[in-house]
Order: sequence, then structure tokens, then C-alpha cells
Amino acid sequence: MAVSLDSISTGKAIKPPKITVYGVGGIGKTTFALSAPKPIYLPTEDGLGLMEPGVERFDITHEDGTTDKMIKTWGELLECIGVLYAGEHEYQTVIVDTLDFAEPMLWRHTADKYGKDDIEAFGYGKGYVYAADEARVLLAGLDALRDQGMGIILLAHSDTKKYDAPDHEAYDRYKLRLHDRFANLVHDWSDALLFANWRTHIVKDVKGSGKTKKETARGVGQGERLMYTEERPAWWAKNRYRLPLELPMDWAAFQDAVTASIAASTPKPAAKRPKES
Repeated sequence: MAVSLDSISTGKAIKPPKITVYGVGGIGKTTFALSAPKPIYLPTEDGLGLMEPGVERFDITHEDGTTDKMIKTWGELLECIGVLYAGEHEYQTVIVDTLDFAEPMLWRHTADKYGKDDIEAFGYGKGYVYAADEARVLLAGLDALRDQGMGIILLAHSDTKKYDAPDHEAYDRYKLRLHDRFANLVHDWSDALLFANWRTHIVKDVKGSGKTKKETARGVGQGERLMYTEERPAWWAKNRYRLPLELPMDWAAFQDAVTASIAASTPKPAAKRPKES
């Protein structure tokens, strides 16, 4: 028997994090990710802007013979993961930016694999079921990198979607800008799914009086960038680190919060009893 009662232990092996950060455009998701230790950047869209110099990426030769640093197919994305897994390197973090730009590549890959014109040609939503199976290959590859000691950061944009709750009326909430099947896989896979947004306060303005009284609401803020770590009615989020609900959008703040949480949850060794004389 490979497993016995004698093999039970309480040791805690802390692995590098698997993080997904999604949020509104321009909030600083890429800047946050690139602050992680020794990153290798896998771009599926041009999200670097002025940060481009100094960001390490693969030179990719595409099927048409052209070479650049942009990932343009699902196969290229998987190949990058495979090269990191098989080769020796000093990178400590892999960043995929962004999942929602990679998803159409996933759909094209799935349709080609099964000889279909596009993802809708399967009929009755079956194409997205097959695409989810292909997405699991990517997540398994990322898990393999994590087993080698690499942290994983996936970036995505947010979208507002109707949430049909079983116990009350439907309402809008922020979610990943992905098909639900892919989004659910990413949600379950991630150690932390973090929603990034600006801190906003609602101010009510009142004009007129009596029958002409009119009340309007407007959002105001000071440009403070936050990451929300737990699910609330307005957004999708989770974490396995017992993090505070809000964190500054800063890698050092995230790392410190995770370290503090792990330290707080690690049992302290029992004090040694004095020897009897």
C-alpha cells in the first residue's frame, strides 16, 4: 500500500502563488505584475506602453515567417510555457497579459482542432465545452511551472455581467471578461482572484426644492488604486491566504500581506519543558 496512517503529517508546504488580477482598463495591472520577482512576460496584447524597454519577452517566429514579441496563437502561448518548463533559466514569475485577448486564440485553436469554421459551428454551445478542455491544458502547464518554483500571474480585463442569484433579483457585478466556462476554470484554479478598481465615493447632489427637487448621484475619487480580495455583490474575488478585504495595488503590499497571513496561521513550536533535577 502506497499510503498508510504513518504517512500523515501536518507540515505546510508553501508554494509560489497563482494569482489572477482583473479590473478596469488603465488601473495598473501590468505594472503590478511586473513588480513580481524576476518576471518573464507573455503578451497577447500590447499592454506595456512606456514600460516596454527592459521587459523580458520571447522572440516569436510566427507561421507567416515574421518575428516579433507578441503571442498571436494559442499554440505559441503553450509553446512559451513548454520552453520555460523544459529549459534552465532564472525567471521566478510568469505573466500572461491578458487572458481575454488569449481567449479568441483558444477558440480558433479549438475550432481548427475539430475541423470547424469557428467556435459557434459546434452548435448548442458545445464549442465552449471543448475550448474549456483546451484551457485546462494551459492551466496544467502553469501548474507544472509552479511545481518548479515559479509564481504565476494572469491578467484580464473586467466586464459587468448580470448575476442571476437564486435567492433574490438579478443584478450587475464585475466579472472576468471571459466566457463563463473559461472564467469558472480560472476562478477555481487561482489561489487569489483579485479585482482591481479605483476607490470611489458616491456624492449626492440636490437641486431645487419641493416638486422641483431633483437628486442625482456622482462618483468621486482621488485616484487611489485598490485590489479587492473577497467576493462582494458588486464583484467576483477570492483568496486562499486570509487577506484583508482591500489591498493597495502594489506588489510589495500584496507580498507582505501573504507573508503575514502565513506567519499568523503557522503553529508555533511548543515550549520545551524544563528538565527535572
